[in-house]
Parts: sequence; C-alpha cells; structure tokens
Amino acid sequence: MPPIPRWLRRKSSFLGLTLAPVVLVTGTLVTLNQMDQHGREFFAAGRGAVETLGRLAGALQARDLAAAEGIYSPAFKGSSLGLAGFHKTGERDGLETAAFAAGPGGAGRDAALDEWRAYLDGFQSIEELGLHLHRVEAWKPDGEVTAKVRFEAIGTLRGHQRPGIDRALFRMRFVPVSGGGLEIAEASLLEGERQESDRPQFDEVGRAAGIALSVDPEHSYKPRWGRTFKALP
Repeated sequence: MPPIPRWLRRKSSFLGLTLAPVVLVTGTLVTLNQMDQHGREFFAAGRGAVETLGRLAGALQARDLAAAEGIYSPAFKGSSLGLAGFHKTGERDGLETAAFAAGPGGAGRDAALDEWRAYLDGFQSIEELGLHLHRVEAWKPDGEVTAKVRFEAIGTLRGHQRPGIDRALFRMRFVPVSGGGLEIAEASLLEGERQESDRPQFDEVGRAAGIALSVDPEHSYKPRWGRTFKALP
C-alpha cells in the first residue's frame, strides 16, 4: 500500500480540528435543548398541582364540598388524612398539642369528602385554610404528579374561645383531566399536629420597656393567640 501523501494527511488533520468544535457545540445545544424542555415540563406539572391545591383550599374554606368534589378524581383511592381523629400528645404553659390520627383502611372520593366535611363542621370559624405544594417527588410529561403537600388551617373550634392551628403534610398524586388541569387521584397522611391554647401566649411588653410599637395586621404571625408587633421607624 503506497504511503499517504503529506498534503492529504495535513488536510485530514485540518478537517478533524475543524469538525470537532462543531460536533461539540451541536451536542451541547442538543443537551441544553433537552434540559430546557425537561424544565418546561417540570414547571408545567408543578404549576398544575399548585392551581389544583389552590382551588381545593378555596372550596374548603368556603365550606363548598360540591366544588371540592369536582377536584377529586371519580376513581380516587386514598386513606384517611387524620382530620377526624386527634390524640393528645402534650401540654405545656397552657399550650396543648395533638397529633393527626389516620384511621385504618382505604377511602374513596365520598369518604374523603365526608372526612373534610366532619373536619370543617368542627370549627365555628376558620380564618385561614391553605394547601401548598411542599415538594414534587415524581412527575411525568403527561402531567401526572406525586408530591408532598403542606396543609395549614387557623380557626376556632366549636366551644373554644381562642383560635388554634393545624399543620400537616400529605402525600398526593395528581392526574391530568381531559381539557386541561389536574385532579387528585390519591391522598394520604404523612404527619400532622394541632396546637391550641386557652390563654394568650405572648404579652405586650414594649410600652413598659419604653419602646413605641404598632400593630401590623398584614404581617402578623398567626395563630392570633397574642398580639404581634412591629417597631415604628
């Protein structure tokens, strides 16, 4: 086999040096495009879950169980969220704590709504009720999402004088609905706690200390067991 001419070897080397950056850039662009697409799909999935939780929280605070029913899948299968069963876990300085206690067995959509109904009926007033996306655990491009959901409710129970606060973590699975949006297909309790107090937990000591204070209702910490203050400029 005759030797390869020197000029041909130089040309091959030149082409290799020229094409290598092109291949590298093309591969990088493809990877970035895939990452961008992945990010858009993740964002859309999370946004759908947030919107669904917002609608459910609004319906529950308004005690509109008919609206809440439309947010649950007809094929919903879950377990008790512990909303109807609390067991006392402690008491200190007038502050009582109780844990959410989930009942045994599974629950369909009707049972899930009945549990919410019993929970809401236990309050004479509800100041705030929220369901927030805490962490996305799994998701699919078709819109299905499994996530941890943070629950918080502030209200006064029947027969009580002061508001308490309930906090919990649920796990929920959301599935896409024809026409857009997500609905809840599964739900279960991870953990939850209720805090109640029979007397104010905070005292106003600013004036006694010679500090001028004013109430800032917009940014007050809740539950409103005591007054919360903000220093004047």
